[in-house]
Amino acid sequence: MKLFALAAAALSITVAGAAADPLEQRQANMKERGQIMRILGPIAQGRADFDAAAVNEALAKLETNAEAAADVDALWPQGSDTGDTKAASAIWDDFDAYKAENEKYAQAVAAAVAAAPQDLAAFQAAFGPVGGSCGSCHEKYRNE
Repeated sequence: MKLFALAAAALSITVAGAAADPLEQRQANMKERGQIMRILGPIAQGRADFDAAAVNEALAKLETNAEAAADVDALWPQGSDTGDTKAASAIWDDFDAYKAENEKYAQAVAAAVAAAPQDLAAFQAAFGPVGGSCGSCHEKYRNE
C-alpha cells in the first residue's frame, strides 16, 4: 500500500510539472538566461575580468538553458501571447521564422561551448554570435 501511495504521489508531481503554464516556464527560462548573460556580457565587453573556468561554466549553463527552450511549440503555444508577457505578436505571426531564430541562438551557444575559450579574445570571438542572436531576437520578438 505504501508503494502505491508513493507511486501515486510521484505521478501527481509529474503530471503537475507537465501541466505547468508555458508563460511561466518561458519567463523562468528567460530570467535564468538573463542572469547568465549578466555574467558573460561584462566579460565580453571588457568590463569584468576574464576567468576561463567561470566563462566556460557559464557557457555550459547557457547551453543547458537553450536546450530547455528548444521545444518552441510547448513554450510558445497559440494563445500564450496574453497576460504579463513581453512577447511580441510577431512570434505567432510567423512562427516558423521565430523557431528558426531560436535554433540559430541554440547553435551559436553550442558553438561557443565547443570553442571552450581560454582567453578574452577567443571568448569574444565565440560569444559575439550569441550576443548578436539575443539582440536580433529581442528586436523582432520582444515588446519593451
